[in-house]
Amino acid sequence: MHGNERVVSFDILRRNLNATSPKRLARLLGPLSPKAFLTLIQSLNSPEALVRELPDEDFYYLLKALSEEDALQLLPFASTRHLLHCIDLEFWKKDMLYSRGIAKWLEIFGQLPVDQIQDLLNTLDPELLVAILHPFLIVKTRNADVDYVEESDTLPPFTLENIFYVDFPTPQLEDSLKLLLETLYEVNTSYYFTVMESLAYGLSSDFEEAALHFRRARLAERGFPSFEEALDIYQRSVSHNAEGGLTPLLQDSEESAQPEAPSPVYPLKIIPSTSLFRRCLDQLTEAQDRDRISSELAHLANKIIVADSLDPSLHEDLTKSLHKASGYINIALQELGGDESTAATDLLLNRHIETLFRCGFQSILSLRRQALSFVRKYEGGVENLGYPLAAILRELFKKRPLFAANVRGESKPRDFQDREELLYVRRLLDDSSIEQLWEDI
Repeated sequence: MHGNERVVSFDILRRNLNATSPKRLARLLGPLSPKAFLTLIQSLNSPEALVRELPDEDFYYLLKALSEEDALQLLPFASTRHLLHCIDLEFWKKDMLYSRGIAKWLEIFGQLPVDQIQDLLNTLDPELLVAILHPFLIVKTRNADVDYVEESDTLPPFTLENIFYVDFPTPQLEDSLKLLLETLYEVNTSYYFTVMESLAYGLSSDFEEAALHFRRARLAERGFPSFEEALDIYQRSVSHNAEGGLTPLLQDSEESAQPEAPSPVYPLKIIPSTSLFRRCLDQLTEAQDRDRISSELAHLANKIIVADSLDPSLHEDLTKSLHKASGYINIALQELGGDESTAATDLLLNRHIETLFRCGFQSILSLRRQALSFVRKYEGGVENLGYPLAAILRELFKKRPLFAANVRGESKPRDFQDREELLYVRRLLDDSSIEQLWEDI
């Protein structure tokens, strides 16, 4: 295709995209890579209309997958709902406010459109706003019994109303914080005074506790349970038959209901193209089935983040939780469906994703039990088994079992992804295999 033909084709594509509703565009373009998505939306007349149709989880995944420079191009299109989800994940480490994360985002807020910040400030819980500003502002009030001329030398220079005087102990945040205070004062003066009074008279721990309570409620709706609840994903949900194979429970513990909110797309991007899980997804013809699976997979990954003490603000941990979820599900489909895509697809349609995850996990635990029995037969324990078996079993015996992929050329151990990896370890555990290995040595 010649250069002018490419220009014509792109113009046609741009016209078609601009003629499509934002809701439909969000579904069509959601599967694109983050960089391709950002590039394409910049050709739209109203990119913000499309971006604001994205589920919060998809927006956050895009943000974390992009470079910081590219992410700053996406953020001005975000809805208040998107920004609040970012705050819930970026402002906290476990159950404590994270000053470095807050400082980074306060700088970002200073670069966003004023109307976007106005909407955000109107939405934030006052308890959270006080708690996040407290480390970065020193607020003083005038002493009514002292003449202003005498007191002025002891007051910070910044004030909006000659009542509260503000000092900024972190110089690089001063401009951003001034913008936030000015915007809050203009948008909701009463709210501004409430916040400033709380800052001036000291931060009670009740503010942070209340902010944490509201955050937990919002995250619970997205599948981020408490740590104790999250551990349920590692509970037994399948039984072993006489031949050692896996059989599912007669009934799933959760109902598979179509969610009211748009389903996130990002979890399906992680599933390897060569896996049985992916082949099953490709056979699905109903969009609602893919949406249900994607939504359940997102919630499962969030539970893994909590149970494995991962950090959702790190792209590496976000993708790690999804790789683990999809890998265990892939193993369950292979074990229960016999690696036959039709049977596996039927399982995927009729089982809750979390049930399949638990099934895959039980397969790995079964392998670990087999390995423990094997090791007991040899003096000297694991270290006496030599390479590669010793390295493989050290990873398998961890609290959260890993596959020692590094013995097969990968950079480091990782979560199990395929039944073939279990079979590989089982072959090494065969007595004749280990005896032959020692003879070769």
